Amino acid sequence: NLKLAEIHIAEKNIEKTNQVLIKAQNIVAELMNTLDFEKGGEVAENLYRMYEYLASELIKANISKNSEDVQRSRKLIEELRDTWIEIE
Repeated sequence: NLKLAEIHIAEKNIEKTNQVLIKAQNIVAELMNTLDFEKGGEVAENLYRMYEYLASELIKANISKNSEDVQRSRKLIEELRDTWIEIE
């Protein structure tokens, strides 16, 4: 969705940019809601803070419609994804 947002920003398609960024925000919100703080402890708390930051950044990116704002969030999410892949 963030890659799509970058494409839609370049195309100056505000409606589609908004749609994919909202979808990304919803995904991050779902990740936040599924954290198990009892079992996850400090790891869950740290992930929650990271997701909270990402949610805030995605809102800013949606307001600004600036591809650099989207790219920063995408890179952070990709780093998180790569870390999960290494753990598995």
